Amino acid sequence: MSAFCRCNKIAVTYILILFILILSISINAAEDLKDTTTLVIRPVPVKDVYKAMGTVRPLTESEIHSQISAKVIDVLVSAGDKVEKGQLLVRLDNREVTARLEQAKEGLTIAEGGVEQALKSDEELEAEYEQVESEYIRSSKLFKEGIHSKKDFDQAKTQYLKVKAQQGLSKERVLAAKAALRQAQQIVNEAEIFAEYANIKALNSGRISKSEVDPGDLATPSATLLTIQTGSSLRLEAGIRESLIDKIKIGTELEVRVGSNVTPLTGTVEEIQPYADARTRSFLVKVGIPATPGVFPGMFGRLAIPLGTVDSILIPEEAVSTIGQLKTVNLLKDGKAEKIFVKTGQKINGKIEILSGLKNGDTISF
Repeated sequence: MSAFCRCNKIAVTYILILFILILSISINAAEDLKDTTTLVIRPVPVKDVYKAMGTVRPLTESEIHSQISAKVIDVLVSAGDKVEKGQLLVRLDNREVTARLEQAKEGLTIAEGGVEQALKSDEELEAEYEQVESEYIRSSKLFKEGIHSKKDFDQAKTQYLKVKAQQGLSKERVLAAKAALRQAQQIVNEAEIFAEYANIKALNSGRISKSEVDPGDLATPSATLLTIQTGSSLRLEAGIRESLIDKIKIGTELEVRVGSNVTPLTGTVEEIQPYADARTRSFLVKVGIPATPGVFPGMFGRLAIPLGTVDSILIPEEAVSTIGQLKTVNLLKDGKAEKIFVKTGQKINGKIEILSGLKNGDTISF
């Protein structure tokens, strides 16, 4: 007998045994319903989430560079030291940037005085303009009535036009003074930023893993001064399909499950890469997660993205029977229980989701 025939006989035998087993269970289930609980199926709203798979990765190291070229005055940490975010690490010679800041502040003071003077002159000219305008209107009226001579009228008109022209120039001087003030303020702001660059601080909490600077060295933007190990800070990096990327923003808090940990973690979206992977059509999202015992770089994780709610059928877990890989429930028809196959989904608060096999209004027993 060929191996093919033997395989067919084994498959047929297995199917017959499974059918007899299910039939036997159905007959036994229909015999007695006195000690069972019945439940009428009613869909309930359930949170709908999309679970994106990802990998836990560390924020391994952060290199510290100077933003300006200056002499190193003091190094306040050594390799192996723990540091906190914002802690002062290196102090640079700030005499040049301080002098630049003082110069910028002097320029700001002069610009403020220029604006004040321009506004004062403009106010004085405004008062003079109102006076000559009134005199011009009065002289024009008297000239028409024959009381003023043409000479007097021409003098009033000339004075009026002169002051009006001066007033226009005065307005332009005020605008120019205010523009100079804004420019001076911008220079001060830039000088303050450069002055702050003389104090090099930690961008993240961690431990100094490498120190490459000593007092007296010249710090430049291209040279690494310190390296901070930030391995305790972890991220879950997951690919999010393009249809869902608009539901995620920087700073959004999402549920994260890592490995076999039962307790979910709360992660915060820290980075969204602004381009999609051409192969998977997904965006890489990096979610910061708290340091947790048992969570290590390289572990598998899931990121839950809420999509709203959907109506789902939830029944107690004890109402579902398992036969091999098949799931069944007792469906009541005409007072008798009949075993039917169902497809199950996620477990929610002691209940199990039924994806197919039951509908609204059905009654089950267990």
